[in-house]
Amino acid sequence: MAGTPRNYDIVLFGATGFTGELTARELAKRQEVQDFSWAIAGRNYQKLHALKDDLDAHYGVEVDVIVADSELPADLDEMARAARVIISTVGPYKKYGAPLVEACADNGTDYIDLTGEGSFVEDMITEYDEEAMDTGARIVNCCGYDSIPADLGTRLTVDLLPNDGPIEVYSFASFGSKSGRLSNPFNSISGGTWASAIGFMNLSEPLRARRAIARTDYMAGAERRLRAAAPILRRSANSGYWGIPLPIIDVEIVLRSAAADERYGPDFTFGHHAEIPSAYLPLLPAGAMGMSGLFMAAQFRMTRSFLLSLKSSGDGPDAETREDNMFKTTFLGRGGGKEVITQISGGDPGYGDTSKMLAETALCLVQDGRSTPQTAGVLTPVMATGTALERRLRRSGIKFEVLSEEREQSAA
Repeated sequence: MAGTPRNYDIVLFGATGFTGELTARELAKRQEVQDFSWAIAGRNYQKLHALKDDLDAHYGVEVDVIVADSELPADLDEMARAARVIISTVGPYKKYGAPLVEACADNGTDYIDLTGEGSFVEDMITEYDEEAMDTGARIVNCCGYDSIPADLGTRLTVDLLPNDGPIEVYSFASFGSKSGRLSNPFNSISGGTWASAIGFMNLSEPLRARRAIARTDYMAGAERRLRAAAPILRRSANSGYWGIPLPIIDVEIVLRSAAADERYGPDFTFGHHAEIPSAYLPLLPAGAMGMSGLFMAAQFRMTRSFLLSLKSSGDGPDAETREDNMFKTTFLGRGGGKEVITQISGGDPGYGDTSKMLAETALCLVQDGRSTPQTAGVLTPVMATGTALERRLRRSGIKFEVLSEEREQSAA
């Protein structure tokens, strides 16, 4: 349970996968200047020891090895009892994730992952929230690009607005190349991310997401109202750009954070968008048709198998591509006659900075206990870390900026 002595502050499960290895390197860099104990874990003994030797050679750090299989509950239980925090990079989480969450909830062990799979997160809330609250475990999903920028950026924006009336926050996400070169976005995702994306594409997902948002609104209480913004094309906070609604898990995460905190006001609305230049608007119909075709192909076994075969497990963008990638999310907040614009920006969103986010979230749970909310259960990043994680990410090179505030509120 929570009071049991632990051998390790952090165990990284799935360390030899694409994102797992990047996260291991981020932890190794931090161990050069911070004091914590950790281990890498997975099912392949040879690959784990090769990674251990490489980390020692490049960073001069000592890391232990744990051999554990996601299909063997006894392995997961033993690993959970040995750690204060487990980072899981083993996806798709809908397929592989639940047994480790169960082990962590049983043993009062904190857990973080980088899932973007809404149905998985909803299942974890239903199955393990109460048990985690009883044992003191913090089960924190979506600790990568999904959904830390949206969650922390909204919190930053809300803190600048009066909270005695309605608040609206709209986010506009973009990513691209620092050098300005054109590249195929498909080359910037890993095999695990691609498998999760295909798994997300099912006919029941939009209805599930609407039900989840409705339950979050209900849980906020009769005196408060939480809602997703209408899914319409919206002018971005950045001049010359528009936002296309993004029906992804970030909306659910932000609204759950809002439900747990009255700072978000009695009537809170959030909308999440992909930002595109105005010149691209005529291309939207063709893009919508392409996405619809991909969605329909994912509904049938044969075409789904073909889509999954396009990316192998362990595949991912090379170092040069990751170094050139960047992201930016801009937030427009309105409330109490005030308008604010904030922004979070950084490097490669899917892997380079996601591995930073995972490492810093784990260290935040281990080292920043007094400055994080005293809570347990299945949590969002903001629910688990408050503003402590923002401070860590700023030090790691991710920018949090207030671009403007106290402007006269304009019409929506």
